[in-house]
Amino acid sequence: MNKKNIIQYITGIKESENEGLDIIDAIEDAKAELEAARSIFDNVQDSKLIELAIYAEEVALKRYEYLLSLAKERDIRVSNEYILDRCIRMAE
Repeated sequence: MNKKNIIQYITGIKESENEGLDIIDAIEDAKAELEAARSIFDNVQDSKLIELAIYAEEVALKRYEYLLSLAKERDIRVSNEYILDRCIRMAE
């Protein structure tokens, strides 16, 4: 496995015509993983599960930060309509 394939595997991004959309989707996935890890941390009492939640949060945060920097580097932006649509979907 070469370096490019490893990065694609870790980030969940594959080169395509819609690379910007792939990165945006990966950012949303990373954000969901971060929220899930925080929820686990808030709702468990077993010390091993707390440790797992902390590790999962660190991993998700690093992935999220990397993807945000990648989007910034590639000047990937979303429209106001996209943001509004996402908020409406979350409210439903």
